[in-house]
Amino acid sequence: MLHDKLTNLLATVSHQLAVAIDRLRQRRVSTNEVEQLDPQEMKCLAQDLGIPAGELRILAAKDKDAADLLARRMKTLGLDPARVDSAVMRDLQRCCSKCKDKGRCVHELEDHPRDPLWPKYCPNDQTLAALTEEQSAAPSQSGAAASISAKPRATDSGRRCVAPF
Repeated sequence: MLHDKLTNLLATVSHQLAVAIDRLRQRRVSTNEVEQLDPQEMKCLAQDLGIPAGELRILAAKDKDAADLLARRMKTLGLDPARVDSAVMRDLQRCCSKCKDKGRCVHELEDHPRDPLWPKYCPNDQTLAALTEEQSAAPSQSGAAASISAKPRATDSGRRCVAPF
């Protein structure tokens, strides 16, 4: 019995380690691809994405699921991502990807999803609040989704995640 539990634990840890190593390798590949761009290509790509070139390097070093908590948060708030302007959505994802409070976010989403105080650390707090206000004021149009375009604003914590539009 104990032997089976230890074997299962070892298998789980081995799997998690393999996944972590694969993610690290993938981040390095992405970072290397961005670093190998010539300066003009980097500038054009960053401009197309609406972000500074330095931020492009930072985002390339993140996991592909770095903004997954945003979808959970939006669902908790009753927001429909399909009704958010694509530029605003990209900015929300960019800010979420760079956030350093992911552990806190996971904890708060699991324990206090509707507590009005929990989102104050989030760099997307004010933008999500504006989107919530707009989506509740503008009910979904039949058949076609209305595109909500609230511009991101500075958060109470002083962090700023503002789209360049």
